[in-house]
Amino acid sequence: MTQLHDSDGNPVNYIATNESGDRDGYHTVYAQINGQVEQITLGEPDFSVSGLSISTDTVDIDEEFTVSATVSNNGGREFTQTAELEVDGSTVESTSVTLEDNSEEVSFSHEIDEEGDYDISVTCDGDSVSDSITVEDVILREPS
Repeated sequence: MTQLHDSDGNPVNYIATNESGDRDGYHTVYAQINGQVEQITLGEPDFSVSGLSISTDTVDIDEEFTVSATVSNNGGREFTQTAELEVDGSTVESTSVTLEDNSEEVSFSHEIDEEGDYDISVTCDGDSVSDSITVEDVILREPS
């Protein structure tokens, strides 16, 4: 068995875990540190999404546009989640993001083949940010 140590290098004796009654994704570990029993709660990562940016407000049918957002992990532990680009609530692209208590920008390039107004979202771990884009038919557009 591997000997555990605290951040000061002192030996830590593992005592027990208690998963019953813990919140989903959290585990409580009891350890003996310097002769005292300490309770340590280990949690799952906490991903959030912010700062959605769409490269333009209006595009032509089949014209590519870029969507970017910042994905953050505030849980203090490295973990991988999937960031998804959604158009009107349907996932059209995704990418894996591995973060440890930091942030990263994710970008998606996409095109839409029918005119209209569309809700654009980036989601990750239950959090999302949204904006909208208008897709126009270049043939039907009035000259400026």
